[in-house]
Amino acid sequence: MAREGLDTITQSDFSGGIWRSRDRAAVPPNTCYDILNWFVDTAGNLVKRGGRRYYLGQAVANNQHVFFWDGYLRVGHRIVVAASENTAFVEGHIAIHNGSSYTTVETDSAEIIVDRPRQEAVLNGVLVLRTAQDYGAANESFYFTCGSTKANYTTGTATFTNGSKVVTGVGTTWSTKLEAGMFIYPSTGSSDPRIIESVDSNTKVTLTHEWDTTTFAASAYVARSDGFNSLIHANTAAEPIVAPGGLATVGRRLLCATATDIVSFSLIDQPTRFDSGNFHKIPGGGRNLGIADLDGDALVFTSAGVWRISGLIDEIEDDLGNPLHAVRKVSDSLILWDDAGIASWENRVVVPCTDGVYMFDGVSAPIRISDGIEPIYREYVEDATPGGVPGRAVIYKDYYLLPIINPTAATPEVVPIEALACRLTPTVTPDGRRIYPWFRIDTSDHGINAFAVRHDASAIVPPKLLGNSHTGNIWDMTGIFSPSATVPADDGVPFTADSYIESTVTTRDFKLTDNSSGALVKRVVIDHELSDDGSLYPFTYVSGNADGAASGPTSGELPEGSGAVGLSAGARANRFRLTISNNAELTALAVIRSISLKLRPTARDK
Repeated sequence: MAREGLDTITQSDFSGGIWRSRDRAAVPPNTCYDILNWFVDTAGNLVKRGGRRYYLGQAVANNQHVFFWDGYLRVGHRIVVAASENTAFVEGHIAIHNGSSYTTVETDSAEIIVDRPRQEAVLNGVLVLRTAQDYGAANESFYFTCGSTKANYTTGTATFTNGSKVVTGVGTTWSTKLEAGMFIYPSTGSSDPRIIESVDSNTKVTLTHEWDTTTFAASAYVARSDGFNSLIHANTAAEPIVAPGGLATVGRRLLCATATDIVSFSLIDQPTRFDSGNFHKIPGGGRNLGIADLDGDALVFTSAGVWRISGLIDEIEDDLGNPLHAVRKVSDSLILWDDAGIASWENRVVVPCTDGVYMFDGVSAPIRISDGIEPIYREYVEDATPGGVPGRAVIYKDYYLLPIINPTAATPEVVPIEALACRLTPTVTPDGRRIYPWFRIDTSDHGINAFAVRHDASAIVPPKLLGNSHTGNIWDMTGIFSPSATVPADDGVPFTADSYIESTVTTRDFKLTDNSSGALVKRVVIDHELSDDGSLYPFTYVSGNADGAASGPTSGELPEGSGAVGLSAGARANRFRLTISNNAELTALAVIRSISLKLRPTARDK
């Protein structure tokens, strides 16, 4: 109950997340000015995020991680990391973790193989990466791996028979030297790699697809686990099979885009095989920027808008020459910022464009979901300082997580700034607007430039959220959305101290009065829950009519426990903004349910 003579202003719903707007009248009442290292739960409460835990160390000693992927390939569950030397930034590596240890499978002493987080593709158990621009003397565009760490094998001879999936060997020991998922092909007269479905004996393997070209009897051959552009078989391709303009798996095909306007697509389930007519020229006069899978269709992002290719599960035309694919325009105004930020969610695609983050569902017009953080987002897109480009984004527990990484560092694109996070289930404001809540995660300390969601097929357990550190460690970030006494803080590297999570909530500007002499805020009442000897320091308030006005003194502390606690204020203002912070304690759980201001209006307001 309010004290006699005091008015009350209360916010008990924070479901709108961050909202930055120059128009104070347009700020939704269920939002905050800033939310750093807190998140909004489904009940509209503010919850301080939990901590991270150390997961894996450096893939290559004294090397930073510039790319990271976690998932299932034909050989099993793998983590694939691209690393570069920490000081000169010229030595490149690709390493694979098989569940017990890392194996370095590629090394280049002069160049970085993969230079930053980018969109990858997986088709038929093969992971395909885009290499650094102009990598290698032959300007390699692709790196293919089945996830195996077995060495190339060429001993003996092999027979590849037209119309058969079976390859037979003489003088071979394939049972121990090969495994399913590896590539095999004649080393002379044909560069047409096929994927091994099974290793049946020392002298027999079965392919995933029939050998449909000339028979090679008792031929020299190569079996290998990975490779670059040399693995691509292009049947007198009319267009170059390169991918500086994007890479994705759509309709059981590998799609790759040139830097101009060509999108080529592989044969179904065969990521290294392309036929000469299997490409589309994208209209509009723009250059390709990225590709995304939208429920079996391809969204192609260009500098002149967005196009959609449908029908990719079929051939490009039927036996009578009738087209089975269609290319049509989706938007001429949305321009992709970077394809590393693309993430799929429930048959929809979340895409970071130059003017905001959009959700595509393939039915209605794209929806902009980033209105609340527009000034923050546009600053990263447009300004040289602080600048930024997206790291590898994912969607975890209905939250879109977009790392922002520094494009001006000594190693471009890999040093993290922060992560922008959005809950993809919108909330409705009192005036009926649907808005998507955003908050910020500070990743500069633990260096997260890419996220991945790890599923465990061997046990019925919830998926984990993993984060790749540019310094060369992988972190279990699952605790961010599950705060507890078990994970109250961020792990240091093993055998170093935990890091406190510096967390801050800054409320929206509460309008107190239009009177020039202001209203007196006597007390602030915060309904909260706080456990495990933590502390919240809530009193850094901003008074006045404009952002950046003079700040009041710091005072007050919320005690451990649960309930509404009133703290003295004594600030006179037209508008009032409150900052609640926790930066020096291992707080297991902190929840804010409501904030109330107790006001003594001026005589003119009565």
